[in-house]
Amino acid sequence: MRLLAAHSKVEVLGHLREPLFVVPVLIFPLLFVLSYGISLGTSAPAANDVLLNAACFGALGVALLVFGAGTATERGTPWERTLRTLAVTVRTRVLAKLVSASLVLLASLVVVTTVGFLATAAAFTPASLAAWVAAALVGAVPLVVLGLAIGYWSGPRAAVPAVLVLFSALTFTSGMAGPVDELPGAMSTLAPYLPATSYVDVVKAAAQLSFPLLPWVTLAGFTALFGAVAAAGYRRTEHHGFG
Repeated sequence: MRLLAAHSKVEVLGHLREPLFVVPVLIFPLLFVLSYGISLGTSAPAANDVLLNAACFGALGVALLVFGAGTATERGTPWERTLRTLAVTVRTRVLAKLVSASLVLLASLVVVTTVGFLATAAAFTPASLAAWVAAALVGAVPLVVLGLAIGYWSGPRAAVPAVLVLFSALTFTSGMAGPVDELPGAMSTLAPYLPATSYVDVVKAAAQLSFPLLPWVTLAGFTALFGAVAAAGYRRTEHHGFG
């Protein structure tokens, strides 16, 4: 546990020193709340929906930009080479990344919720607030693992554009930027089967103190799938070098 705590601390401090950290954690969610919340959030239900979309938007940005592009970038650093010579198991490294992801995401949720309450008509009961924040943290695991999979399979130069394209696609197809049923035919057909859609579903359901089984099972399945891809990518980097 001591090694896990120490490695988690290193992960978090590394993110805090990275300028890219500020964009998905603070700027993107803030712009989302201020752009949509002030104009659309004139009633509590509408404002709540905007705030939940912004929270999911921020979580997706943390998962893909911080842990996707970030992992790809750090693979070729001297620190990464040094780390692989230390007594840190793969399990400890992955758990440390998940712990740091939870802390980073929690920071994003605090920012989004605070600004949402101050700038819009959003209002949640304490039970509802606790439920959807918990769902946002737990439900984001497959998105973070997806980010790690991209990070271990993409080079530093390819990761950022790949992540930005995927980030935009998942934002629009998951219902964060508008109703799914208003998407073009093929996109609306595909949307229910994407991990970000299930993530939005569990967060919004939790805000109503509802916990449907299907989207949680779907997220668990994506966690296993992306975990296998990430593990294969990690083993690949060990066999073919760190860059």
